[in-house]
Amino acid sequence: MNRFKLATWKVAATTAVLGLIAIGGSIVYFKDGILSASAQLVSQATPSPAAKSDMDILGAQDGLIWGTATLDDSARSGVLQYSVARVGATGYFYGSYQDPEFPETYFANLVQPSACGAGKAGYKGFQSIAEINDISKLTYTTTKSILVGDKESGCYTGLLVIRQETQEKDGKFFYMVIEPIDVDNTSLKVRWWANVKTGVTDFSKAPKTF
Repeated sequence: MNRFKLATWKVAATTAVLGLIAIGGSIVYFKDGILSASAQLVSQATPSPAAKSDMDILGAQDGLIWGTATLDDSARSGVLQYSVARVGATGYFYGSYQDPEFPETYFANLVQPSACGAGKAGYKGFQSIAEINDISKLTYTTTKSILVGDKESGCYTGLLVIRQETQEKDGKFFYMVIEPIDVDNTSLKVRWWANVKTGVTDFSKAPKTF
């Protein structure tokens, strides 16, 4: 197994970290974008050789970044794990891991059961990023996994919000909003938004579509 390495570069006279972000079952290498050096989203976990994801960072402004990604059904690795549930329709995101090396993920507005059924937890999502003007005020709960549906599944429940504490465990958090667009065979296509500064909690002015 190969371990990806971090690199640094300067943007607007600020040294930033160009590294690894894992929002699916695998580690993804940043093409561009800014992360603070302490960001929980930067991970050096070793991915499965079979794991792969395609991620594009499409914009950055006011402490937020956003883009698109394709998450493959693959082994556990990094910040957030995805696996397919029903081919072409639904999948799982995981909140807790057996290995304590991996961060625990908390989901906003958790509900039981999921709109997609199967006796699993789900979530009450948002219809637009414009609704999320203070992401810190939401109610977060962790669980082993949640079942989500894409836009054509018949059980789509909107934008999913997740939270993770910083590595320093200092009561500060990083947040990510995920829009499950399409489960194509076993891969999940998503739009995503994330803060790269822990004090940024207003996501409402980020672009809705891209």
